[in-house]
Amino acid sequence: MNNLMNSGFSHHQVNSWSLPASHGAPPAPGQVPPGEPASPAALREILFFLRMRWQWIVAGCVVTLFLAALQIAFTAPTFIAQTQLMVVPPASGSDAQRASAEDAFVEAQLEIARSSDVLGGAATKLDLAQDPDFSSQKLSLKDKVKLQAKAWLRGAADGSDADAGDGARSSQERKSHAIIARLGDMISLRRIGRSTMIEISASASSPDKAANIANAVAQEYISKNLAMNAQSARQYSDWLETFVKEQKSALAEASNDLINYKSNPRDQFRLAELQSAADARKSLFESTLVKLSDAKQKISYPVPDATIVSLATPPLSEATPRAGLILTFALLLGAGAGTMAAMIRHAGDRRISRPQQVAQATGLSSIVAIERFHAPVDAEGSEPPAANAAPRIGEDGMGKLAALAIALRRRQRVTVGVVSPNPHSGASTVARELAVASARSGATTLLVDIAHPGAQTLTAEFGATGALGLADVAEDASLLPEAVFEIAARLDFLPIGRVADSAPALMMSSRHTEFDLETLKKQYDAVFFDLSALSAFSDAIAVAPEFDGVLMVIDYARTTIDDVDAGIDSLRNAGSEVLGAIINRAPRKTFL
Repeated sequence: MNNLMNSGFSHHQVNSWSLPASHGAPPAPGQVPPGEPASPAALREILFFLRMRWQWIVAGCVVTLFLAALQIAFTAPTFIAQTQLMVVPPASGSDAQRASAEDAFVEAQLEIARSSDVLGGAATKLDLAQDPDFSSQKLSLKDKVKLQAKAWLRGAADGSDADAGDGARSSQERKSHAIIARLGDMISLRRIGRSTMIEISASASSPDKAANIANAVAQEYISKNLAMNAQSARQYSDWLETFVKEQKSALAEASNDLINYKSNPRDQFRLAELQSAADARKSLFESTLVKLSDAKQKISYPVPDATIVSLATPPLSEATPRAGLILTFALLLGAGAGTMAAMIRHAGDRRISRPQQVAQATGLSSIVAIERFHAPVDAEGSEPPAANAAPRIGEDGMGKLAALAIALRRRQRVTVGVVSPNPHSGASTVARELAVASARSGATTLLVDIAHPGAQTLTAEFGATGALGLADVAEDASLLPEAVFEIAARLDFLPIGRVADSAPALMMSSRHTEFDLETLKKQYDAVFFDLSALSAFSDAIAVAPEFDGVLMVIDYARTTIDDVDAGIDSLRNAGSEVLGAIINRAPRKTFL
């Protein structure tokens, strides 16, 4: 055991943090003075939050990306093809009138293009009734209600129920209506800006189907427009024929009046008037004949109001699902959700992860953080150390522990208990490290195992089970020289001893013992007592007031602030002085 001092006990290195002694004292390193910008401190808090909770953010991103990948994998691809048409509105009136008439005309053409006649003609042309994408579609609730209402009104008007033929016809109508409704959902029409260009977009499960649907709708719209223009020309022609007959009769009557008056002219003014009326009738008759000829021509050779500029071609890539957009959105959503969950967890986490938490909750001004320390390879770096080799602590860390021990001695805190709120927080390890650091600083040090026998003690670790110890010295103080043995230079150890009925801590607190702490103070510069956890045994509460002070050991990210606050209150209520706190097993970069 003599070389134990050189190798060290610890798994840790240390950092310390403390609050200023009073409001008037200068700020501690890293604190923002009053009146100064808080942006560096805020940045440190953000970095600390990210370092502590980055797993939540990553988990949120992973979950949303996984769900997005599933959606992409199981979503049927959709392709979109576009057909462009140019509408030629009639030109008449002033510029303002033409602009207004042009907008109205283009909007009217859009409504014609999306009408049921055009969509039904396109469905018939493409034989969509045999297409699985259309034949398997079901009617929406709205469409079902409309069909049922029509059937009921028709049956009420007839005064009888529909027969089998009507039922078959209704079924066919419903199927046709479903196909047209499905096709209407797949078709999108829009005016391109303020121009007279119309774009027809069709979405389908395959590129060829999308292009065929867009072209079929465009062609049906052209056919519908031609039929409408031809019907309009036919109606106009019929009216012109009637008008021509009326004008022909009126012209013949005017010509007869002029001829009769010329045979016996009596008044030159009357003759001129009849001549002018006959010429006007003739001019109107001739212009009407021309319009009638044009109307007949439009019937035979109708001209559409729109022209297909470019037919749709099969698209080269799918329009949906947009993998890049979906994954980007999922990543942002996951990051946001993960950050929100991390913030909620961070705000509700009562586990200790910052020295400020302990200082603010307990008012302690001295807080030491012991970082995790990993055993290095051997001096030459050729082989890793043995599995049972004691990890070495750096000289800087041992110096800080020594500084803590020296600070305790300067405050006349010679007998110091080391306790933790919960078991397995590393209180025994911390007590051992403090004793080693104190001895290395040049002080004669004694390490005493006063933990409850039911706990894992330093006595078992040093192999002193069954040997003379504190329990024996409590019965007979003269056994102290025999019970204490040296484990390193200037470092002695007093095991728990052979416990009979009660624990040594309870024996000391009862004062029915020959063991005297003043005797230890005369022999040693520093004495450290390893106490049992507060939540497991009552030993520490009973014996702690006998010491000059107590150090609270906190297990990083495991001990809650409630446990620490309750433990310190219990110690203070019992009359002991809590000198400070030691945060054990903290990550190296936790304290910014």
